[in-house]
Amino acid sequence: MAISSSGSISALQIQAEFGLSSPISLNEYYSGRGFSNTTSFVIPNALVNGASASVTSTIGKTQHTSANNNFGFKHSSLATSSRPTVGQTSLSTPNVRSGVDLTGNAGAIPASGAISFDHFRGTSIGSVNSGVAVWGIEYHTSTTASLGISSANWYFYFQGHLGTNNQGNVSWDGMPFSSIVTTAIGSPAAPATTFTFSGTHSTNGAVTAKVTKTHLSNSTIGNYTQCQFTAASTSYRHSTSNGTWHLTFNI
Repeated sequence: MAISSSGSISALQIQAEFGLSSPISLNEYYSGRGFSNTTSFVIPNALVNGASASVTSTIGKTQHTSANNNFGFKHSSLATSSRPTVGQTSLSTPNVRSGVDLTGNAGAIPASGAISFDHFRGTSIGSVNSGVAVWGIEYHTSTTASLGISSANWYFYFQGHLGTNNQGNVSWDGMPFSSIVTTAIGSPAAPATTFTFSGTHSTNGAVTAKVTKTHLSNSTIGNYTQCQFTAASTSYRHSTSNGTWHLTFNI
């Protein structure tokens, strides 16, 4: 509930209203500080491995061999013959408070000059977005030279069934974040990229368009959500067996 408009108010009450912690400093509460809808957090040291596989299929009476190349990281239970595991690991995003009203009844808190307690009387303390397991982020290419077919996609795997099943190239609902920003990695390198989940996606970096958000299930990790994007190139490769990928999740 909002801080009382009259009577005594303690700094601890202000702190509790905005969900922050000690020590208390007034500059934590200036407009644009603290938690907001643009809060981002970084998950460093994402394990990145490379994996490749050859898969032979028969079309009519002719056999065709497809060459598959992956890099990224992915839980081992999600491995397939054409998309083998690429670093048996997962990440967990922390809990994040978002939607906090940082503008009080007296307007935005000034960076200098007189400050009244009405500056702190916002209408919302926001909500806490619970952390979600990230089961994998994978770049996958498949080339069948004899048929002249080549494709490349990015796959994201998240814990649970998020939002609506089978959403195409639209703003995906139910996501705990709006976008994921990845740094460049590999040789030839996949460039730094912003993958947009909640909102309109724009072609940039290593990706061109959203494909689909799909609800799936696995006997080991249970329900999970797969988000697929079309890659901008089939030539990205990871240059070593493992490395570090810098990921920023924007709320």
